Amino acid sequence: MSIRALIVDDEPPARDELRFLLEQLGVRVIGEAGNGFEALEEIERLDPDVVFLDVQMSGMSGFECAQRLLDQGRREGEGREGERRQGERHKGGRLPLIVFATAYDEFAIKAFEINAVDYVLKPFEQERLAKTVARLEQALDGRRRIARRLENLLESLATYPEAVRQQADHPQSAYPQVALRIRKVPAERQGKLILVDADQVFFAFTRGGQVFLKTYDEEILTHLTLREAQDRLGDEFLRIHKSYVVNLNKVKEVIPWFHGTYNLVVDDKQRTEVPVGRAQIREVKQIFGL
Repeated sequence: MSIRALIVDDEPPARDELRFLLEQLGVRVIGEAGNGFEALEEIERLDPDVVFLDVQMSGMSGFECAQRLLDQGRREGEGREGERRQGERHKGGRLPLIVFATAYDEFAIKAFEINAVDYVLKPFEQERLAKTVARLEQALDGRRRIARRLENLLESLATYPEAVRQQADHPQSAYPQVALRIRKVPAERQGKLILVDADQVFFAFTRGGQVFLKTYDEEILTHLTLREAQDRLGDEFLRIHKSYVVNLNKVKEVIPWFHGTYNLVVDDKQRTEVPVGRAQIREVKQIFGL
């Protein structure tokens, strides 16, 4: 599967040069944009795998464009609770990969602070671009493998209760009928798919359009939405904020905060303070008898 790329640069000759070199490397250039505002519209419309983004552009810099894209993904990730984060593209909950293009090497550090896959210096060199394309192929392949493995795992887990019911319907079976509930959350650690026990989770939260599980001393990425994670974790987990679901059994302190709000201190290694949203204050007070 060829990489689908969008080129963003306010100089047409630079776009033409980059398009030619990328197509020589087997990359499919599906569109171009002349500034950051056009880029955001084209990303939404074309849904590319990767965006080659010029750093210095008039009106909106490449870094500003990337930050807006990340912020947009974060808002959509928090509001789209009914959708699964298994898609590989922006419309499916995945942001495109970003490669910054710049004439100045000092921008490289800033590029990686925004989690860019790579950066390329102008004037472009075929050999350097080939290394970038190889990195992109590796990153995209990893995404696809994780998505497929996650989908297969969830389908397998979903069949367990049905399998138990069918077994109970056969008189020859010596096994009793049980109500099976899987209290594990599929997550990703160093490219491997793992199952995290609900009892190990102190809270789940969203950051940058992604959902993480916080254990005693670790943050682990899951490709479920926050609501899906809460459903799997169990009744002792409460949505106390649009971005947080907390294990009530792990709450150590309740701290009054500004304007009648509260923070909950969980008993993890960092004794993390988790904010309570205004809409959840009454329920939290009732639960803890405040």
